[in-house]
Amino acid sequence: LWLGPGIAFGIVTICNVAWNTLVTSVRQETVPSNMLGRVLSFSRVFTRLAMPLGMMVGSLVSNSINPVAVFVIAAAFKGVEVLIALLSPIRKL
Repeated sequence: LWLGPGIAFGIVTICNVAWNTLVTSVRQETVPSNMLGRVLSFSRVFTRLAMPLGMMVGSLVSNSINPVAVFVIAAAFKGVEVLIALLSPIRKL
């Protein structure tokens, strides 16, 4: 039971590395170099704005279900995210 959150956190970390690699590669291939800074800035602002929402959802799950569930749900969603990215035709760009 104590290893569950650690294993789930490890899965989330591995998926984040894979996702960031894919997104960065696609961005560099598809965005003109003179627009790359603007696109990256928008992406960062958008993801930073989503962080409080994720924190609120995580606290609701933690309080209503179980604190371990937050890590398990995050790992499941990250796994699906990376699977979609790997199977997507965007990967072949």
